Amino acid sequence: EIRYGVDLTTEDGQNDLWKYLKRYKPDVIVMAPPCKGFGPWVHLNRVIYPEAVRSARSSGIPLANLCAQIAEFQLECNNHFIIEQPRNSTMFDLPKWKALLPSLHIGFCDQCRFGLKDDHMVPLKKPTKFVSSDPQLIAHVRDKFCASDRFYGKVKSSSEVWPLRLCRSLACGIADLIL
Repeated sequence: EIRYGVDLTTEDGQNDLWKYLKRYKPDVIVMAPPCKGFGPWVHLNRVIYPEAVRSARSSGIPLANLCAQIAEFQLECNNHFIIEQPRNSTMFDLPKWKALLPSLHIGFCDQCRFGLKDDHMVPLKKPTKFVSSDPQLIAHVRDKFCASDRFYGKVKSSSEVWPLRLCRSLACGIADLIL
């Protein structure tokens, strides 16, 4: 994760990741690759900002494929994973993900249900999709939708950080599975 000094877009970063995964074989891996180039506005942005979309996808596709390889690795080891994307992400249309999806579990939620807010404390709906290797992993987040007509703020890159309640809900699913 680039925020913590590991650049998974580099060969060294990926080699370090694979060494770690092969050595420790984690029970569950949680992934949230960047959604730029796959998100809900990608179809419109392809027309308005085609170069920006090409640029975002040039780094996004390799990371999405790396996540698919990690998912395959986890399944081969009889271990598990969760991956998060915007609800309408086109990432799962990539061939590697299309091949995996039939055996996986999908859940949807709105992150406002878990307390997501912008920098001004305005709620953010942020419709989200979780894909996992086992339904228990996403049981605490699945089908949690906003039932309000309230005003929502605009989702920005600063809203990439999950709210604590969402993290705890995912942790509960992981605990349900492995304990």
